[in-house]
Amino acid sequence: MRLSDEIFENLLWSLGTAGPQRSDELRRTPRVGSSGIAMLFPIKDGRRDEGREVAVRDISAEGASLLLGSRLQAEQFILQLPSQRAEPVTILCSLRHCDKSPKGGWIVGAEFLRFLARATTSDTQPKR
Repeated sequence: MRLSDEIFENLLWSLGTAGPQRSDELRRTPRVGSSGIAMLFPIKDGRRDEGREVAVRDISAEGASLLLGSRLQAEQFILQLPSQRAEPVTILCSLRHCDKSPKGGWIVGAEFLRFLARATTSDTQPKR
């Protein structure tokens, strides 16, 4: 899934930006550095598990890089990103990688799969 330009711009305003990432990186979509906080809810047995705050390192129209304090044990998760609107932007994500950070914590690559309605995020059946 790819975020629309309007939603992507809204998220950048809400998360704050640290400027664009290195231009020599080979990526499908450019990433913008961020200094924001989001909520991550792992999906376990088809249900949303307890959430935790995560740092958003950078974001693109197709995914995000997150910094977590402990290893993520789920293949899919819900990411709630702050928005300029009343409700956060809620997206079902797929885990691309989870690597130990040399500075501490874990770096998670999130691929955006689909938007979720706020009312349906308590019981989310992951799509395979």
